[in-house]
Amino acid sequence: MSQEDSAASLKRGNITYFPVVPGRVEFAVEVRQWLLEKRPDVLAIELPLPLRSSYLRAIARFPEISILRFPDPLDPLQWVYVPVEPTDPFIEALRTANELGLKIEFIEPNWGDRPHLGDAYPDTYAIQMIGRESYVNSYRLQKNEPTEEMVQYTEAMARKLQGLPLDCEVVAVVSLNVLDGLLDAMEVPQDRPVEPRGSAYLAELCNAHPDCLAEITVEFPFLIERYQHHRSEDIPELRLLDRAATQLSVLETADVALWRAGGGRLEVWQYRQIAKFARNMAHSSGELVADIVDLTLAARGVAGDNYASHVWHALNRYPLQRAECEYPTITIASEEIWCRKRRIRLRKRRCEARVGNASEGTLVVIFDEDRNGSKFPVKTTQDDSAAYWNDVSEPGGLLLLNDRAKRLDDIWSDPLFDVAETNAERLLLAALHHSSQRRVTHIAAKPPRRLMRDIATHLDRTIEHIPIGQVPRGRLESIRRAQESGLAPQ
Repeated sequence: MSQEDSAASLKRGNITYFPVVPGRVEFAVEVRQWLLEKRPDVLAIELPLPLRSSYLRAIARFPEISILRFPDPLDPLQWVYVPVEPTDPFIEALRTANELGLKIEFIEPNWGDRPHLGDAYPDTYAIQMIGRESYVNSYRLQKNEPTEEMVQYTEAMARKLQGLPLDCEVVAVVSLNVLDGLLDAMEVPQDRPVEPRGSAYLAELCNAHPDCLAEITVEFPFLIERYQHHRSEDIPELRLLDRAATQLSVLETADVALWRAGGGRLEVWQYRQIAKFARNMAHSSGELVADIVDLTLAARGVAGDNYASHVWHALNRYPLQRAECEYPTITIASEEIWCRKRRIRLRKRRCEARVGNASEGTLVVIFDEDRNGSKFPVKTTQDDSAAYWNDVSEPGGLLLLNDRAKRLDDIWSDPLFDVAETNAERLLLAALHHSSQRRVTHIAAKPPRRLMRDIATHLDRTIEHIPIGQVPRGRLESIRRAQESGLAPQ
C-alpha cells in the first residue's frame, strides 16, 4: 500500500484518524508537522475531558515538566500520577492545536484508567527508516482480538466523535492500538450514553523534581531537551532527535564529566564496545535502539560504575526544570505512575580508594597490552614484582605482588603461564598463582578474557577489573614512577 493510499484509508468523511504511539518523540514530530500543514478545524484527542484545564495549564508551563495528581476515581484512597511531557504526541497535538487556535475536543471516556497504554509497540525508531505510514500499516496487520473492555472503550470514543459537526474537518489523534476498534465502532451509531466510572477528577498540578525525571518520563530528559530546542527552531534539525546520535552525545557528555571529576578519558574502542553491548541488549528485547537502562548497563560493563553514573546523570540532565516554583514540587518513583520503567542501581567508587598504593594488595597494571610483543621487548622479574619494558625503560605492564613472604621466579620462562596469549596475560596469571590474597586488582583498558576469569575461579581468586580510564592520571604516574627504580633494567 502506498503512503497516499494509507493516508486516504484513514480519512472517513470529515474525520482523519491520526494514530500515535503514546509517549514517543517520533510521533510527536509527525503529529506536529501534520497539524501545521493541514490545519483542520477540530482536534479530537484521546484525553479525558475532566483533565482539560489541568492539561492546558501544564502545557502553558513548558518547557518545565508537570505531574497531574488526583485521587483514583475507582479508589479514592489511592493517588494517580500522570507526567505531562513535551515529547508525548498527545501533548504535542494539544499544544500545537492550542497555538493554532483550533477547536479541541477531549474524547477519552472518564474511566479513571487507560486500558490502551499497556500495549507493546515495535520500536518507533523504525519510522526514520520506513516512514510513519509503513509503521502504522505493519502494526495493523497484527490482528489482535480486542477485550470486552477495549470494545466498550472504543465505542465510548466513537459516540463522542459521532456527536461532532459534519461541516468541519476533524483530526482524531488516538492510540495506534485502538485505531481499528474505533474505526469499527464508527460504522455503527453509538446511541448508548457513556457512563463515568468512579468520581470526577479533582486534579492538582505539581512540578516534577529534576532528580526524578529520568524515572517517570517515557523519553529520557536529555532527548526531551533536544526536542524543545528542535521545536523552537525555524528550520528544525531532525538529527537532534535521532536516538543513536543522541545516545552518542550522552556518552561523550559523560566522558567529559568523568575527566573533569579526575578520571581518565574513554578510548575509541570503549565507545565501540558500549555501542555493541547496548545494541545486543536492545535486540534481545526486540528493540532497534537501547533504552536508558540498557545504555547505562552497557557503560558500566565496559567502563565501570563511575562512568555509568555520569552516563545516568547525562541522560537525566534537564536544566530547564526548577526544583522550586509556584507549584508544589514532588518526587515520585516509576512504580507510582502508569509508565512502568526498569530500575538500575549504581554505586560510585573512588578510584584512589580502590587502587590505593602498591602495599594494599596484588596489583596488575597494563599501560599497553602490546599484543605482538614488539613494542616492549624487555622483561624483568624481581622478588615481588615483574614487568615488561621498552628500550627507554617505559613499562608496558607491571605486576606488584606486595607480599614480602612470597618470591617470584622468572615468570617469563615458566611453562605454567604459556597459556597466556600476551605478556599482559602472563602478568595476570602470575598474580593469580602467586598472590596470597583472594583479590587481584587488574587495571587495564580491556577486561580480561573469560579464560582468565575461569582460572581465577579455579584458584579461588577474584579479578577486580578497573578500566584504566577511570584511574586518575596522577595515580597512574605515581605507580609508574614508584616502580621504575626497582624494576627497570640496569
